[in-house]
Amino acid sequence: MTAAPCTYQNAPDYLRLELVIIDGKLFMRQTGAGERSEVVKVGDNIFSAAGQEFVLIPESGGRIKYLHIAAHALKRI
Repeated sequence: MTAAPCTYQNAPDYLRLELVIIDGKLFMRQTGAGERSEVVKVGDNIFSAAGQEFVLIPESGGRIKYLHIAAHALKRI
């Protein structure tokens, strides 16, 4: 599985992360922030950005439904 550009949200106005492609590379950034970190695949559904690992969790059809990072589950929106 590969990570695809999308927005993930934990709760309204609390935590929202975006996966974006810039110049052919995948980056993670917090919505509204200018800083971004390159995403690196480290295992099956496991990725790392700025030294923080996260997991992309698919639904039964294979489409990514959740991003799990630092004890937070963020739903794809």
